[in-house]
Amino acid sequence: FPKKKVQVLWLSPPDVHFPDNGYGIGNGPLPRLVIAELLVEELSPESQEIIRKYLKPEGGKQAVLSSTLGSLIWEKPTSTDFNQLAKESEFAAWTLVYGYTMNH
Repeated sequence: FPKKKVQVLWLSPPDVHFPDNGYGIGNGPLPRLVIAELLVEELSPESQEIIRKYLKPEGGKQAVLSSTLGSLIWEKPTSTDFNQLAKESEFAAWTLVYGYTMNH
């Protein structure tokens, strides 16, 4: 999604036959996986500065814990910062509010 400043990788599992008797693989179709990367360097300087303001150097080390607990590793964003990011990328704004938490 170049216009949204997001690069996306979509993975779909192979077709798998599920027996009607309840035995076999899982309880239904396997999930699809979407991995999205915000292309920060393509945002305006103002939006890049907002992102830098919230991220901390140790952020990568805490990303797994953050996504597991569903918590932010940065301070709660202001509505002004959210609105600025939303003008350029809804994904950037969503990530600022929800952090590394899994979606759906």
